[in-house]
Amino acid sequence: MKRTLLLLLSTLTLICFVSAGLFACSKESSSKTITGVTFTNAEYVYDGTEKILTISGDLPQGVSVSYTNNKATNAGDYAATAKLTGKNYSPLTLSATLKIKKADITGVTVASEQSIKHDGEFHYPEILGVIPQGVTVKYFVENHEYSQGFKAVGTYAVTIKLFGDNYNSLELNTTFKVNFNLLGLAQTVISSFGSIPNPWEFLPESFATENREIDSIPTYENFTSVASIPKNGIGKQLSVVYGILNKTEIALSYVDDIYAVMNTIKNLYSNFLDNSPEEYKAFTSNVGPIVFSLLIGETEYTLSASVGTVQIKLFADTNESYYGARIQLTESNVLKYEVNDSSMKIAWSTLNSHSTQIEFARDDDGNVLGYIYEYLIAGDKTLIASSALVEITEDFTILIGTKGDKIPTAEFRNCEVYSNTTGNLV
Repeated sequence: MKRTLLLLLSTLTLICFVSAGLFACSKESSSKTITGVTFTNAEYVYDGTEKILTISGDLPQGVSVSYTNNKATNAGDYAATAKLTGKNYSPLTLSATLKIKKADITGVTVASEQSIKHDGEFHYPEILGVIPQGVTVKYFVENHEYSQGFKAVGTYAVTIKLFGDNYNSLELNTTFKVNFNLLGLAQTVISSFGSIPNPWEFLPESFATENREIDSIPTYENFTSVASIPKNGIGKQLSVVYGILNKTEIALSYVDDIYAVMNTIKNLYSNFLDNSPEEYKAFTSNVGPIVFSLLIGETEYTLSASVGTVQIKLFADTNESYYGARIQLTESNVLKYEVNDSSMKIAWSTLNSHSTQIEFARDDDGNVLGYIYEYLIAGDKTLIASSALVEITEDFTILIGTKGDKIPTAEFRNCEVYSNTTGNLV
């Protein structure tokens, strides 16, 4: 009886295990595989509209799809996914690439040769057609970018580069000429010579020569109060600056005679152009005793004149945006200056043996940096070769250089510091 009961229990247990296994197998076999659906790569060309990548085929009933990264407008490669899920179905994730290629820039051309008349303004070569939105245009001549365009008279071999994130780059080439505008050439030439510069403009006002005058100098033979001793002395570095600036003032008095009749020179040249426009490159005439000659290049103009025995040549370069003058005071005394918006160079030569050059440049903050060079030569010997650095800040003027008393073989630097408020050597 006991054996019969144990066998019955064992049989029931085995039936239970088998039944449970069959139930589990039946549950697993009910999760179906999703078939008949594909997610395929797609390729488009950028046209400004959104591109969408979706599955192909019919979804089984009860199955839904969700996408990741399957929409785009701009050029590029996008890794998209489609995840399919549904009750009684095993999840399925499909991958594909959405590719949007860059578009070609079409319908945009440029004439092989273009020309305009000079008017003092910047211009670009004309581009024909509609430039697509998002495309940048830049202009180059021998790999140098002309970001403002072209103003100076001349002939330019221009490469126009068009590019954008969604477009293939395009290069166009043209020859762009800025021609003389004879109607306004007289005014352009005369205006290019600017105005008479002020050689003292880069120094503080307290450095003006009238502020350096001393009414009486103590003899120091008897007791002298320290308060009576002048404090606005000039060191050897600054003395070089004063020397050449004073000489420049004298030389500019002759240049002033030319600028005083500039308007008359312009009118004479304008009348000449009206009668002989094809001969615009050279013109000679006189205003009273002043005989002058104009020479016109593509970007460079010169006006040579004589005031008594003094020979003067004004020059200007419209491409480099500077002007200046060379003043031959005597056979062996020459001064030359060159000016632009923020700097001035002045050089003086005497008897072909002594020369001095000063350069000043002002930065955007109003500070001035300058350089001084001085040479004295006798035969084949250099007796003096000195230089100095000039720095003018808001409060002080500092000169550091080699000018001064020293043993010939010694190496040293002199430093002079002046107060901008008083001009005193501190």
